[in-house]
Amino acid sequence: MDPSEVRSAAFSRPPFGATGYDVDEVDAFLDLCEAELERAIRTGECGLQPHEAAAVEFSPAPRRKGAYNADEVDAFIDLFVAELRRIVDSGGMPASAAQAARPAPEAQPEPVAEPTIAPPIEDTTRRRRWWHRR
Repeated sequence: MDPSEVRSAAFSRPPFGATGYDVDEVDAFLDLCEAELERAIRTGECGLQPHEAAAVEFSPAPRRKGAYNADEVDAFIDLFVAELRRIVDSGGMPASAAQAARPAPEAQPEPVAEPTIAPPIEDTTRRRRWWHRR
C-alpha cells in the first residue's frame, strides 16, 4: 500500500437501513493516514502508531448526511494498519519497494524438450465415399 492508494480510497454508501460512518471524520482520518504513511516510508518513523490507527472510532453519520459503509472502512483501516506495522518494522520501505529492491533470482535456462516424430499421415485421397462407390 502506498499513499496514492490511501488518497484514492473510495467507499460505498451503507445498505438501506444501516448506519454508516461520518464522511467528514473518515476523510480527515484518511488524510492523516496518507501523511503518516509518506512520513513512515521516508524516515521509517511514524507519529501514528499502528495500535492507535486500529483503535480509531468514527461517529455514526447523521440521517440526512452522507455516510460510508462501515464494513468497507474497517477493512481498509485493517489493511492500512498491517502495512504501517510492516513499514515501521522494516525501517521505512513499503511492500512494493521492498519487492523491487530485492534482487531478482538468476534466470535459469528453460529445459529443451526432446523432438518428437509425428506419426505418418494417412493417405486419404484414394478413399472413396460410400456414395461414390459403384
